[in-house]
Amino acid sequence: MQKSEFIQEYLKIKGVSERLVRPYPCWLASIPGKQYRPRLFESPWKLFLWQSVLGTVSWGVIMFLSVWQLQGITLGQCYSSLFFGVATGLLLALDVFSAKKKFGITNWEQWLEDNQLKY
Repeated sequence: MQKSEFIQEYLKIKGVSERLVRPYPCWLASIPGKQYRPRLFESPWKLFLWQSVLGTVSWGVIMFLSVWQLQGITLGQCYSSLFFGVATGLLLALDVFSAKKKFGITNWEQWLEDNQLKY
């Protein structure tokens, strides 16, 4: 078991939710040789901005490929795509913020040092 997998299992045992244990974005974790920290240790503002951009773009592309191609794109549809990205970004940031407060987490390096898990 790699150290990152051990840290994820350790956090799950402590009661952290599955989605906060995975790195953000999840596809980055599949790159070999690179260590990524869990979402729980990322800045809520950074996660909000990333999710807003990625959520808006992904929703827009999915809707374009499925529906908007046939109807044409209107300004309201662009606003709905933007709303989706911002709303999901806000939910992710609030989730991370509340979990950090609940578990008393300040930063990644300090947490690793406190739990004797230094890389």
